[in-house]
Amino acid sequence: GKRFISHASVADYVVVFAVTNPGAEKPSRRLSAILVETDRPGFAVTRVEHKMGLRGSPTAELAFDGLRVPVANRLGEEGQGFAIAMKTFERSRPGIAAQAVGIAQGAVEAAAAYANQRRQFGHPIAELQMVQALLADMDAATEAARQLLYTACAEIEAGGGEAARWAAIAKLVAGDNVRVAASTKDEKFARLPKASELKIGEDSAFVHFTSNNTVEGTQWQAFPKTDKPYVCDMSSDIMWRPFDVSPFGLIY
Repeated sequence: GKRFISHASVADYVVVFAVTNPGAEKPSRRLSAILVETDRPGFAVTRVEHKMGLRGSPTAELAFDGLRVPVANRLGEEGQGFAIAMKTFERSRPGIAAQAVGIAQGAVEAAAAYANQRRQFGHPIAELQMVQALLADMDAATEAARQLLYTACAEIEAGGGEAARWAAIAKLVAGDNVRVAASTKDEKFARLPKASELKIGEDSAFVHFTSNNTVEGTQWQAFPKTDKPYVCDMSSDIMWRPFDVSPFGLIY
């Protein structure tokens, strides 16, 4: 079966990536993409996940019991499944980046609103230099993520040869920033009795969705036995790429 599949419980068709050539020399050539009609005998939705948010996009578990499809249902050639999956990221990753930018912008606005109404020493805390610095950092990082996303979308629409790279970078930067923006908002600007009116803490589920390690490809770092930090690069057959210095805050 397959788990955590978006829209699976309401779809008329699903694309299944399955091993059809286990003996291929390159692991990435073992998979094929297959179109499956959801009314085909043997297909079943066995569970719909109960989620904290994003309920407009149902997530389900699928089962395949003796299901058979004709060769005509295969997308592309045999062994092209991995390449097809990676190609879809060029369009789907910017969508996740856009969600992250929107949530981060909401965090900036909620924090600024709180800073302007919260008073200490007879003045709004927005007049304190340290608070201004926090808000400036949130605003600058969110705007940088937004402009990177816009650039990525333009490059992808232009059909450039580095569309996958731009899509991955946009998701990476926006996803990292939304965690920082949301946590700064909740930790530094959440002392108001009526904090719920400013949506303090209410977007944690969405922050996790846009910045976690499973949605539209991995977003994490690992440290093999080497003197250099590595990040996972799922946009090509090169699975590990070293970075001498991380400009995106990957190394914590």
